Amino acid sequence: MTSFRVFHEWAKAYGPVYRVRFLWRPVVVVTDPDLYQPLLRSGPAKLQKYTAPYKMFEVFVKPPRSNMLSSAETPVWKASRRAAVAALTMNNLKLCFPHITAVSQRLIDSLAAAGPDAVHDVDLLAQQITVDVIGMAAFGRDLEATVRRPQQQQQESGAGGNSTASSSKQGSSSGGGGSGRGISGRGGEVLEVMRHLVVAMQARNNPLNRWFPWRKAPRDLMYWGGRMSDLVLDLTADMEAAPPPPHSLGAHMLAARLQGSGEPLERLQVMTELGVLWGAGFETTAHTICWTLLLVATHPAVEAALLAELAGLGLAASPEAPQPGQIKWEHLAQLRYLSAVINESMRLYPVVSSGTIRITHKPMRLGPYSLPAGQPDPSVSRRGFLPFSEGSRNCVGQALALVELKAVLALLLGNFAFRLAPEMGGLAGVDADARLAITLRPEHGMLMSLRHRSSAS
Repeated sequence: MTSFRVFHEWAKAYGPVYRVRFLWRPVVVVTDPDLYQPLLRSGPAKLQKYTAPYKMFEVFVKPPRSNMLSSAETPVWKASRRAAVAALTMNNLKLCFPHITAVSQRLIDSLAAAGPDAVHDVDLLAQQITVDVIGMAAFGRDLEATVRRPQQQQQESGAGGNSTASSSKQGSSSGGGGSGRGISGRGGEVLEVMRHLVVAMQARNNPLNRWFPWRKAPRDLMYWGGRMSDLVLDLTADMEAAPPPPHSLGAHMLAARLQGSGEPLERLQVMTELGVLWGAGFETTAHTICWTLLLVATHPAVEAALLAELAGLGLAASPEAPQPGQIKWEHLAQLRYLSAVINESMRLYPVVSSGTIRITHKPMRLGPYSLPAGQPDPSVSRRGFLPFSEGSRNCVGQALALVELKAVLALLLGNFAFRLAPEMGGLAGVDADARLAITLRPEHGMLMSLRHRSSAS
């Protein structure tokens, strides 16, 4: 059972505030929004984020460097955060929107060409499209993860598999050297590295893998972390040589300045921020697309209501209208039922499902418990609805994520009916296969068949 389900069961058994002990450390788990929201927002009750669990994200560059996830709220953190927030405004995302729909349509055309008898790992498809969306929207680069036939990519990447490749022949990648190549067209490589790196990062949580670096898992982390560092270096050099559009995330990060002095961020700092924004945005959005497609496919009444909303806007294919209309920016605000479906999916399958941890800065009382200062309690679990956290440490990329989720799901569901493959064992089988590897994912993929809505039922 994954951690978020354990916390949920404990909340039902022990109430919205309860205390547990992880080895020698006491932790208070809070599931009541009225209690935990003041701890996250600016104000006298705000608690600082406990950043130690996020140190693993520093492997995205070599040598490791703290980033927006792992750092305290330092001047460098504030400069990085300001740059990312300025890049991801709705006005800037509107400029990126044509690229989001273009890469989505590219995948749709590829899926249609595969025919109705093909079975696809939709979690892998969601990862492919998210790699391309981030590449275009954030960096102005077409990574082309969706260019090739999905079946070919499944065979090459191992459809449904998330196991980390053996590092017995890999040695350790030095990282930091890059390849000297541009980043465009390398979506397959980016996808491979990110998939393996996330699994290796999760394995690091096993204390044995931290204490004994000669084990396979630490060697995998060193290798795939080095590969990721090389990709980030290539991305940075590519954008320095050919600057991305001024509204993009990459352009804003390259132009970030420290408040007061006006000094630019060090190049390595820019790299680590680009790496963590790249990796974190890829994982979370892709799996949310997958879980939403699962829930729609297994709830016919929801699918019918969603299809009616899409058809009302001219965004659904049918035998009478085989080619749906082109989705426009203005449609996003009108897709209210789709927004509700996405929210329910994020509630039932929260991809960042282990909560967020805050550390007490002074003795305080929370519910029935007295908490000392200087300990990471409480641990704030999001069994209320808090998919992007709150306050100054909320998800900086949430606006891009929501635009992508709405646009991609509207296009996919307007064109195809998704059905879970029999070998998945129904909703119960998929639920049992859910695993937490940094994010909540189907451990062995999500196999589905697709029928284009222009064909007869």
